[in-house]
Amino acid sequence: MAAHLTHEGEPRFVVYNCDFNADPCQRVAEYENVADVLARKPHFDQHLKVRMGSEYFEWPDFVEWARVHKS
Repeated sequence: MAAHLTHEGEPRFVVYNCDFNADPCQRVAEYENVADVLARKPHFDQHLKVRMGSEYFEWPDFVEWARVHKS
């Protein structure tokens, strides 16, 4: 996966709340770095996905990706 996943003028990481079908439906936050994304603490009743470039990651998958790609 590429280190720079941003498009010009777009934030690098965008967090979405998902609907009951697990489809992203509400943009809730934008971040430029992994640490800021991880500082967000999802509520127990939220289903979050993180968009990096054109890919969406379930919250636990993003946390794992961040752990593996820690520099």
